Amino acid sequence: MRVIPWFAGAAVVAVLGASALADTLRTPSDDYPTIQDAINDAGEGDTVLIAPGIYTQDIEIDERSGIIIRGTGRCVLRGTGIYASYCEGLRIQGITFQDIQGNAIDLYRCDDVLVTRVTINGSSGTAIYTEDCDGVQILRNRITGADSDGIYDYYSDGLVIDGCFVEGSGGDGIYVYGPDNNDGKSGRHYGVAPPSTTPAEITRNRVSGFYYGIYGGGDGITIQGNRLNGFEGTGIYYDNSQSSDGVTIEGNALNAGPGASYGIFAYVDGSEVRGNYVGNGQSTGIWVYGDDNVIEYNVVDGNLDGGGWGIYTQGSNATVEENIVRNTSYGLLVSNGEDCIIDGNRVFNPSSTGIQISVEDSQVLGNHVFRSGGTAFLVTESGNDFFRNVANTPPWNGLVDYYSPGSNTYTQNRFGSTQFNQGD
Repeated sequence: MRVIPWFAGAAVVAVLGASALADTLRTPSDDYPTIQDAINDAGEGDTVLIAPGIYTQDIEIDERSGIIIRGTGRCVLRGTGIYASYCEGLRIQGITFQDIQGNAIDLYRCDDVLVTRVTINGSSGTAIYTEDCDGVQILRNRITGADSDGIYDYYSDGLVIDGCFVEGSGGDGIYVYGPDNNDGKSGRHYGVAPPSTTPAEITRNRVSGFYYGIYGGGDGITIQGNRLNGFEGTGIYYDNSQSSDGVTIEGNALNAGPGASYGIFAYVDGSEVRGNYVGNGQSTGIWVYGDDNVIEYNVVDGNLDGGGWGIYTQGSNATVEENIVRNTSYGLLVSNGEDCIIDGNRVFNPSSTGIQISVEDSQVLGNHVFRSGGTAFLVTESGNDFFRNVANTPPWNGLVDYYSPGSNTYTQNRFGSTQFNQGD
Protein backbone atom coordinates (compact mmCIF):
# COMPACT_ATOMS: atom_id res chain seq x y z
CA MET A 1 0.00 0.00 0.00
CA ARG A 2 1.32 3.46 -0.96
CA VAL A 3 1.71 5.75 2.02
CA ILE A 4 1.21 9.49 1.45
CA PRO A 5 3.36 11.61 3.78
CA TRP A 6 1.36 13.69 6.19
CA PHE A 7 2.79 16.97 4.84
CA ALA A 8 1.68 16.11 1.28
CA GLY A 9 -1.84 15.45 2.52
CA ALA A 10 -1.82 18.74 4.40
CA ALA A 11 -0.80 20.58 1.21
CA VAL A 12 -3.69 19.00 -0.70
CA VAL A 13 -6.14 19.98 2.02
CA ALA A 14 -4.79 23.55 1.98
CA VAL A 15 -5.20 23.84 -1.79
CA LEU A 16 -8.69 22.37 -1.74
CA GLY A 17 -9.59 24.62 1.16
CA ALA A 18 -8.43 27.77 -0.68
CA SER A 19 -10.37 26.73 -3.79
CA ALA A 20 -13.50 25.99 -1.83
CA LEU A 21 -13.37 29.37 -0.11
CA ALA A 22 -12.99 31.33 -3.37
CA ASP A 23 -16.19 33.15 -4.38
CA THR A 24 -17.54 34.64 -7.59
CA LEU A 25 -18.96 38.10 -7.00
CA ARG A 26 -21.30 39.07 -9.83
CA THR A 27 -21.86 42.69 -10.72
CA PRO A 28 -24.15 44.51 -11.24
CA SER A 29 -26.45 42.62 -8.88
CA ASP A 30 -28.55 43.24 -5.78
CA ASP A 31 -25.54 42.43 -3.62
CA TYR A 32 -23.08 44.45 -5.71
CA PRO A 33 -24.74 47.27 -7.67
CA THR A 34 -21.35 48.64 -8.82
CA ILE A 35 -18.04 47.10 -9.79
CA GLN A 36 -16.38 48.95 -6.93
CA ASP A 37 -18.80 47.38 -4.45
CA ALA A 38 -17.78 43.90 -5.58
CA ILE A 39 -14.06 44.73 -5.48
CA ASN A 40 -14.37 46.17 -1.97
CA ASP A 41 -15.91 42.90 -0.74
CA ALA A 42 -13.62 40.52 -2.64
CA GLY A 43 -11.06 38.45 -0.79
CA GLU A 44 -8.00 36.56 -1.92
CA GLY A 45 -8.86 34.11 -4.70
CA ASP A 46 -12.26 35.69 -5.42
CA THR A 47 -13.43 36.57 -8.93
CA VAL A 48 -15.30 39.79 -9.67
CA LEU A 49 -17.40 38.85 -12.70
CA ILE A 50 -18.70 41.85 -14.64
CA ALA A 51 -21.82 41.37 -16.76
CA PRO A 52 -22.03 42.65 -20.34
CA GLY A 53 -22.81 46.36 -20.47
CA ILE A 54 -21.36 49.86 -20.61
CA TYR A 55 -20.10 51.27 -17.31
CA THR A 56 -18.93 54.77 -16.34
CA GLN A 57 -17.50 54.03 -12.92
CA ASP A 58 -14.26 54.99 -11.21
CA ILE A 59 -12.48 51.83 -10.06
CA GLU A 60 -9.71 51.87 -7.46
CA ILE A 61 -7.99 48.88 -5.93
CA ASP A 62 -5.66 49.41 -2.97
CA GLU A 63 -3.64 46.90 -0.97
CA ARG A 64 -5.53 43.82 -2.14
CA SER A 65 -4.26 40.33 -2.95
CA GLY A 66 -5.32 37.61 -5.35
CA ILE A 67 -8.40 39.25 -6.89
CA ILE A 68 -9.52 38.37 -10.42
CA ILE A 69 -11.50 41.02 -12.33
CA ARG A 70 -13.09 39.51 -15.42
CA GLY A 71 -15.47 40.94 -17.96
CA THR A 72 -18.01 38.78 -19.76
CA GLY A 73 -19.45 39.38 -23.21
CA ARG A 74 -19.19 43.01 -24.29
CA CYS A 75 -18.07 44.54 -21.03
CA VAL A 76 -17.07 48.19 -21.58
CA LEU A 77 -15.64 50.74 -19.18
CA ARG A 78 -16.16 54.16 -20.73
CA GLY A 79 -14.44 57.37 -19.71
CA THR A 80 -12.62 56.09 -16.63
CA GLY A 81 -10.15 53.28 -16.07
CA ILE A 82 -8.74 51.08 -13.31
CA TYR A 83 -6.19 52.36 -10.79
CA ALA A 84 -4.44 49.82 -8.56
CA SER A 85 -1.76 50.40 -5.92
CA TYR A 86 0.14 48.12 -3.55
CA CYS A 87 -1.69 45.03 -4.83
CA GLU A 88 -0.44 41.50 -5.30
CA GLY A 89 -1.72 38.71 -7.54
CA LEU A 90 -4.21 40.93 -9.34
CA ARG A 91 -5.75 39.67 -12.61
CA ILE A 92 -7.53 41.95 -15.12
CA GLN A 93 -8.99 40.31 -18.21
CA GLY A 94 -11.75 40.43 -20.80
CA ILE A 95 -12.61 44.13 -20.45
CA THR A 96 -12.91 46.81 -23.14
CA PHE A 97 -11.87 50.36 -22.21
CA GLN A 98 -13.41 53.08 -24.39
CA ASP A 99 -12.50 56.80 -24.68
CA ILE A 100 -10.63 56.89 -21.39
CA GLN A 101 -9.64 60.21 -19.78
CA GLY A 102 -6.13 59.62 -18.49
CA ASN A 103 -4.64 56.13 -18.20
CA ALA A 104 -6.86 53.13 -18.89
CA ILE A 105 -4.98 50.76 -16.54
CA ASP A 106 -2.63 52.29 -13.96
CA LEU A 107 -0.56 50.01 -11.70
CA TYR A 108 1.60 51.48 -8.92
CA ARG A 109 3.86 49.27 -6.80
CA CYS A 110 1.90 46.14 -7.63
CA ASP A 111 3.44 42.65 -7.79
CA ASP A 112 2.53 39.51 -9.74
CA VAL A 113 -0.13 41.15 -11.92
CA LEU A 114 -1.60 39.74 -15.14
CA VAL A 115 -3.34 41.98 -17.70
CA THR A 116 -4.61 39.87 -20.58
CA ARG A 117 -7.16 39.93 -23.40
CA VAL A 118 -7.99 43.55 -22.70
CA THR A 119 -9.02 45.99 -25.45
CA ILE A 120 -8.33 49.71 -25.10
CA ASN A 121 -9.88 52.00 -27.72
CA GLY A 122 -8.78 55.56 -27.10
CA SER A 123 -7.10 57.11 -24.07
CA SER A 124 -6.00 60.67 -23.45
CA GLY A 125 -3.09 59.36 -21.38
CA THR A 126 -1.24 56.05 -21.52
CA ALA A 127 -3.24 52.93 -22.26
CA ILE A 128 -1.39 50.69 -19.75
CA TYR A 129 0.91 52.36 -17.20
CA THR A 130 3.05 50.52 -14.64
CA GLU A 131 5.42 52.05 -12.10
CA ASP A 132 7.77 50.42 -9.61
CA CYS A 133 6.11 47.01 -9.96
CA ASP A 134 7.49 43.47 -9.83
CA GLY A 135 6.43 40.57 -12.03
CA VAL A 136 3.79 42.24 -14.18
CA GLN A 137 2.69 40.35 -17.31
CA ILE A 138 0.92 42.23 -20.11
CA LEU A 139 -0.20 39.56 -22.57
CA ARG A 140 -2.31 39.50 -25.75
CA ASN A 141 -3.97 42.89 -25.40
CA ARG A 142 -5.20 45.22 -28.14
CA ILE A 143 -4.53 48.96 -27.87
CA THR A 144 -5.60 51.58 -30.41
CA GLY A 145 -5.94 55.34 -30.42
CA ALA A 146 -3.61 56.16 -27.52
CA ASP A 147 -2.88 59.91 -27.50
CA SER A 148 0.23 59.43 -25.36
CA ASP A 149 1.95 56.01 -25.04
CA GLY A 150 0.58 52.55 -25.65
CA ILE A 151 2.36 50.76 -22.79
CA TYR A 152 4.62 52.68 -20.41
CA ASP A 153 6.69 51.16 -17.61
CA TYR A 154 8.74 53.10 -15.10
CA TYR A 155 11.36 51.30 -12.97
CA SER A 156 9.68 47.91 -12.72
CA ASP A 157 11.37 44.52 -12.41
CA GLY A 158 10.47 41.29 -14.21
CA LEU A 159 8.13 42.88 -16.72
CA VAL A 160 6.81 40.78 -19.64
CA ILE A 161 5.01 42.37 -22.61
CA ASP A 162 4.05 39.70 -25.13
CA GLY A 163 1.68 39.33 -28.04
CA CYS A 164 0.10 42.78 -27.86
CA PHE A 165 -1.23 44.87 -30.74
CA VAL A 166 -0.40 48.54 -30.13
CA GLU A 167 -1.43 51.28 -32.56
CA GLY A 168 -1.52 55.03 -32.03
CA SER A 169 -0.27 58.44 -33.05
CA GLY A 170 1.16 59.85 -29.86
CA GLY A 171 4.47 59.21 -28.08
CA ASP A 172 5.91 55.70 -27.81
CA GLY A 173 4.30 52.40 -28.64
CA ILE A 174 6.05 50.57 -25.79
CA TYR A 175 8.27 52.41 -23.31
CA VAL A 176 10.24 50.41 -20.73
CA TYR A 177 12.70 52.11 -18.42
CA GLY A 178 14.13 49.46 -16.16
CA PRO A 179 15.30 49.79 -12.55
CA ASP A 180 19.07 49.98 -13.16
CA ASN A 181 19.85 53.25 -14.89
CA ASN A 182 21.84 54.69 -11.95
CA ASP A 183 20.13 58.06 -11.97
CA GLY A 184 19.18 58.23 -8.30
CA LYS A 185 15.59 57.10 -8.82
CA SER A 186 16.07 53.42 -9.44
CA GLY A 187 13.67 50.74 -8.41
CA ARG A 188 11.31 50.12 -5.50
CA HIS A 189 11.10 53.21 -3.26
CA TYR A 190 13.39 55.14 -5.61
CA GLY A 191 16.99 54.40 -4.92
CA VAL A 192 16.96 51.59 -2.33
CA ALA A 193 16.18 48.65 -4.64
CA PRO A 194 18.71 45.90 -5.30
CA PRO A 195 19.82 45.40 -8.89
CA SER A 196 17.20 44.01 -11.24
CA THR A 197 17.06 40.23 -10.99
CA THR A 198 14.65 39.63 -13.86
CA PRO A 199 15.14 41.90 -16.89
CA ALA A 200 12.16 42.89 -18.99
CA GLU A 201 11.05 40.88 -22.01
CA ILE A 202 9.30 42.62 -24.92
CA THR A 203 8.35 39.91 -27.35
CA ARG A 204 6.02 39.18 -30.31
CA ASN A 205 4.21 42.51 -30.25
CA ARG A 206 2.89 44.45 -33.26
CA VAL A 207 3.43 48.19 -32.95
CA SER A 208 2.56 50.90 -35.46
CA GLY A 209 1.98 54.61 -35.82
CA PHE A 210 4.08 56.02 -32.96
CA TYR A 211 7.18 58.24 -32.99
CA TYR A 212 9.22 55.55 -31.21
CA GLY A 213 8.01 52.01 -31.70
CA ILE A 214 9.81 50.53 -28.68
CA TYR A 215 11.89 52.70 -26.33
CA GLY A 216 13.94 50.86 -23.74
CA GLY A 217 16.45 51.35 -20.94
CA GLY A 218 17.74 49.22 -18.08
CA ASP A 219 19.95 46.17 -17.82
CA GLY A 220 19.59 43.04 -19.87
CA ILE A 221 16.28 43.70 -21.64
CA THR A 222 15.22 41.31 -24.40
CA ILE A 223 13.43 42.81 -27.41
CA GLN A 224 12.58 39.88 -29.66
CA GLY A 225 10.23 38.91 -32.46
CA ASN A 226 8.35 42.21 -32.65
CA ARG A 227 6.90 43.80 -35.81
CA LEU A 228 7.05 47.58 -36.07
CA ASN A 229 5.52 49.61 -38.88
CA GLY A 230 5.04 53.26 -39.76
CA PHE A 231 7.14 54.77 -36.96
CA GLU A 232 8.12 58.40 -37.51
CA GLY A 233 11.29 58.57 -35.39
CA THR A 234 13.01 55.29 -34.45
CA GLY A 235 11.65 51.77 -34.50
CA ILE A 236 13.64 50.41 -31.55
CA TYR A 237 15.53 52.94 -29.41
CA TYR A 238 17.54 51.59 -26.49
CA ASP A 239 19.61 53.80 -24.17
CA ASN A 240 21.54 52.17 -21.35
CA SER A 241 24.54 54.47 -21.53
CA GLN A 242 24.79 54.82 -17.74
CA SER A 243 25.09 51.10 -17.08
CA SER A 244 27.21 48.20 -18.30
CA ASP A 245 24.82 45.39 -19.18
CA GLY A 246 23.50 45.20 -22.69
CA VAL A 247 20.34 44.38 -24.52
CA THR A 248 19.31 41.58 -26.85
CA ILE A 249 17.54 42.89 -29.96
CA GLU A 250 16.77 39.84 -32.05
CA GLY A 251 14.46 38.73 -34.82
CA ASN A 252 12.46 41.93 -35.12
CA ALA A 253 10.97 43.23 -38.40
CA LEU A 254 10.82 46.99 -38.93
CA ASN A 255 9.38 49.11 -41.73
CA ALA A 256 9.70 52.85 -41.24
CA GLY A 257 7.29 55.64 -41.94
CA PRO A 258 8.23 58.69 -44.04
CA GLY A 259 11.18 60.65 -42.70
CA ALA A 260 12.11 58.22 -39.93
CA SER A 261 15.56 58.60 -38.35
CA TYR A 262 16.68 55.07 -37.43
CA GLY A 263 15.42 51.55 -37.66
CA ILE A 264 17.35 50.40 -34.56
CA PHE A 265 19.41 52.68 -32.32
CA ALA A 266 21.27 51.19 -29.33
CA TYR A 267 23.50 53.25 -27.03
CA VAL A 268 24.93 50.52 -24.83
CA ASP A 269 27.88 48.22 -24.12
CA GLY A 270 27.66 44.46 -24.49
CA SER A 271 24.56 44.27 -26.65
CA GLU A 272 23.53 41.67 -29.22
CA VAL A 273 21.72 42.97 -32.31
CA ARG A 274 20.97 39.85 -34.29
CA GLY A 275 18.74 38.60 -37.08
CA ASN A 276 16.64 41.74 -37.53
CA TYR A 277 15.07 43.00 -40.76
CA VAL A 278 15.03 46.78 -41.27
CA GLY A 279 13.47 48.31 -44.36
CA ASN A 280 11.86 51.33 -45.95
CA GLY A 281 13.18 54.83 -45.83
CA GLN A 282 14.90 55.51 -42.50
CA SER A 283 18.06 57.63 -42.57
CA THR A 284 20.18 54.89 -40.91
CA GLY A 285 19.10 51.29 -40.63
CA ILE A 286 21.00 50.11 -37.52
CA TRP A 287 23.19 52.36 -35.35
CA VAL A 288 24.96 50.83 -32.33
CA TYR A 289 27.13 52.99 -30.06
CA GLY A 290 29.31 51.40 -27.37
CA ASP A 291 31.94 48.74 -26.72
CA ASP A 292 31.76 44.94 -26.90
CA ASN A 293 28.68 44.83 -29.10
CA VAL A 294 27.72 42.07 -31.54
CA ILE A 295 25.87 43.00 -34.74
CA GLU A 296 25.22 39.92 -36.86
CA TYR A 297 22.84 38.27 -39.34
CA ASN A 298 20.80 41.42 -39.87
CA VAL A 299 19.27 42.57 -43.16
CA VAL A 300 18.91 46.27 -43.96
CA ASP A 301 17.06 46.99 -47.18
CA GLY A 302 15.90 50.07 -48.99
CA ASN A 303 16.80 53.24 -47.10
CA LEU A 304 18.26 54.74 -50.28
CA ASP A 305 16.38 58.01 -49.89
CA GLY A 306 17.47 58.53 -46.29
CA GLY A 307 21.07 59.54 -47.05
CA GLY A 308 22.49 57.53 -44.12
CA TRP A 309 24.18 54.21 -43.49
CA GLY A 310 22.73 50.75 -43.63
CA ILE A 311 24.67 49.75 -40.49
CA TYR A 312 26.73 52.18 -38.40
CA THR A 313 28.71 51.03 -35.34
CA GLN A 314 30.88 53.08 -32.99
CA GLY A 315 33.12 51.55 -30.33
CA SER A 316 35.83 48.99 -29.61
CA ASN A 317 35.71 45.20 -29.62
CA ALA A 318 32.70 45.11 -31.91
CA THR A 319 31.85 41.99 -33.88
CA VAL A 320 30.09 42.86 -37.13
CA GLU A 321 29.49 39.75 -39.17
CA GLU A 322 27.28 38.13 -41.78
CA ASN A 323 25.03 41.16 -42.26
CA ILE A 324 23.35 42.03 -45.58
CA VAL A 325 22.86 45.65 -46.62
CA ARG A 326 20.94 46.40 -49.83
CA ASN A 327 19.95 49.51 -51.77
CA THR A 328 21.17 52.11 -49.28
CA SER A 329 22.99 55.42 -49.62
CA TYR A 330 26.01 54.08 -47.71
CA GLY A 331 26.60 50.49 -46.72
CA LEU A 332 28.53 49.64 -43.53
CA LEU A 333 30.57 51.97 -41.26
CA VAL A 334 32.67 50.74 -38.31
CA SER A 335 34.27 53.63 -36.42
CA ASN A 336 35.66 55.16 -33.21
CA GLY A 337 37.36 52.12 -31.76
CA GLU A 338 39.84 49.28 -32.07
CA ASP A 339 40.12 45.49 -31.98
CA CYS A 340 36.97 44.88 -33.99
CA ILE A 341 36.05 41.96 -36.25
CA ILE A 342 34.28 42.78 -39.51
CA ASP A 343 33.59 39.43 -41.15
CA GLY A 344 31.48 38.08 -44.01
CA ASN A 345 29.24 41.10 -44.60
CA ARG A 346 27.55 41.68 -47.97
CA VAL A 347 26.71 45.14 -49.30
CA PHE A 348 24.63 45.44 -52.49
CA ASN A 349 24.01 48.55 -54.60
CA PRO A 350 25.05 51.37 -52.27
CA SER A 351 24.78 54.69 -54.07
CA SER A 352 28.05 55.83 -52.44
CA THR A 353 30.62 54.10 -50.15
CA GLY A 354 30.16 50.39 -49.61
CA ILE A 355 32.21 49.64 -46.43
CA GLN A 356 34.14 52.23 -44.41
CA ILE A 357 36.70 51.11 -41.84
CA SER A 358 37.46 53.89 -39.35
CA VAL A 359 38.82 51.73 -36.50
CA GLU A 360 42.34 50.58 -35.66
CA ASP A 361 43.95 47.16 -35.17
CA SER A 362 40.95 45.25 -36.46
CA GLN A 363 40.29 42.21 -38.64
CA VAL A 364 38.41 42.80 -41.92
CA LEU A 365 37.68 39.37 -43.40
CA GLY A 366 35.68 38.01 -46.31
CA ASN A 367 33.44 41.01 -46.94
CA HIS A 368 31.96 41.66 -50.37
CA VAL A 369 30.69 44.88 -51.97
CA PHE A 370 28.58 44.60 -55.13
CA ARG A 371 27.90 47.42 -57.59
CA SER A 372 28.86 50.37 -55.44
CA GLY A 373 28.06 53.85 -56.72
CA GLY A 374 31.26 55.12 -55.08
CA THR A 375 34.31 53.64 -53.39
CA ALA A 376 33.77 50.03 -52.33
CA PHE A 377 36.17 49.96 -49.33
CA LEU A 378 37.20 53.24 -47.69
CA VAL A 379 39.89 52.99 -44.97
CA THR A 380 40.61 55.96 -42.69
CA GLU A 381 42.63 54.33 -39.85
CA SER A 382 45.74 52.15 -39.62
CA GLY A 383 46.83 48.82 -38.18
CA ASN A 384 44.05 46.76 -39.76
CA ASP A 385 44.34 43.36 -41.46
CA PHE A 386 42.33 42.84 -44.66
CA PHE A 387 41.94 39.26 -45.85
CA ARG A 388 39.93 37.92 -48.80
CA ASN A 389 37.63 40.89 -49.28
CA VAL A 390 36.06 41.46 -52.69
CA ALA A 391 34.92 44.61 -54.50
CA ASN A 392 32.78 44.40 -57.62
CA THR A 393 32.40 48.10 -58.39
CA PRO A 394 33.65 49.17 -61.82
CA PRO A 395 34.39 51.92 -62.75
CA TRP A 396 34.85 53.20 -59.18
CA ASN A 397 37.75 52.48 -56.85
CA GLY A 398 37.68 49.12 -55.12
CA LEU A 399 39.84 50.47 -52.28
CA VAL A 400 40.79 53.91 -51.05
CA ASP A 401 43.23 53.88 -48.09
CA TYR A 402 44.02 57.21 -46.41
CA TYR A 403 47.36 55.86 -45.24
CA SER A 404 50.59 54.86 -46.96
CA PRO A 405 51.10 51.29 -48.13
CA GLY A 406 52.08 49.13 -45.16
CA SER A 407 50.00 50.99 -42.59
CA ASN A 408 47.30 48.38 -43.13
CA THR A 409 47.94 44.78 -44.22
CA TYR A 410 46.23 43.34 -47.33
CA THR A 411 46.23 39.62 -48.17
CA GLN A 412 44.37 37.80 -50.97
CA ASN A 413 41.84 40.59 -51.57
CA ARG A 414 40.23 41.43 -54.91
CA PHE A 415 39.66 45.15 -55.04
CA GLY A 416 40.40 46.04 -58.62
CA SER A 417 41.76 49.59 -58.57
CA THR A 418 43.31 50.95 -55.37
CA GLN A 419 44.51 54.33 -54.10
CA PHE A 420 46.68 55.15 -51.09
CA ASN A 421 47.71 58.35 -49.28
CA GLN A 422 44.35 59.99 -49.83
CA GLY A 423 44.50 61.69 -46.47
CA ASP A 424 48.10 62.98 -46.63
